[in-house]
Amino acid sequence: MTGQEKEGGKFILILKATEDKRLRYITARKLALLWPDISFAKWKAKVDEGETIILMRSDHIADLDRYKNGLDEVGALSEIVEQKSIGGAVVF
Repeated sequence: MTGQEKEGGKFILILKATEDKRLRYITARKLALLWPDISFAKWKAKVDEGETIILMRSDHIADLDRYKNGLDEVGALSEIVEQKSIGGAVVF
């Protein structure tokens, strides 16, 4: 979690893990530009963990578009998913 996300929200911007070392580096650079309050080094460590990262949540998909488009520019494996509730547990 990046600190940028809000609790709740019907839509979630996620970053998927990748094995490509170069893409992880480029993605971390882009994340540092999109969320400058988090350092490149922290983004790089988080991306290198190899797990899906929740970048942000919103009730409106349009709020996430700018960030998704920025990540798409560098080929990052990002996706906007709809949050659902199954048996009372929040999932995506």
